[in-house]
Amino acid sequence: MATSTVNLAADATDLDGAVYKVEFFAGTTRLGEDTTSPFNFAWLNVPSGSQTLRAVATDDSGLMRTSAPVTITVVAGLTTNLTLISTGAVWK
Repeated sequence: MATSTVNLAADATDLDGAVYKVEFFAGTTRLGEDTTSPFNFAWLNVPSGSQTLRAVATDDSGLMRTSAPVTITVVAGLTTNLTLISTGAVWK
């Protein structure tokens, strides 16, 4: 079941140039990229369960650097309202 949005961010710098883009991955699936700092991506319809995330930064000379993996657990939220006790109910 898909849940809400997870906002991803990466802090990437290049000492001898500029970072061209940052790509965001869940496992081996490419989620998307950002080409402007600060590097962010809104991951929509995230499935419930454990997800291993990483970011890959590419600099202006084509060199790539991969972040350490980060594992998150996404828990499905309550998507409907439940009435546990009716309004005006009498407790005994």
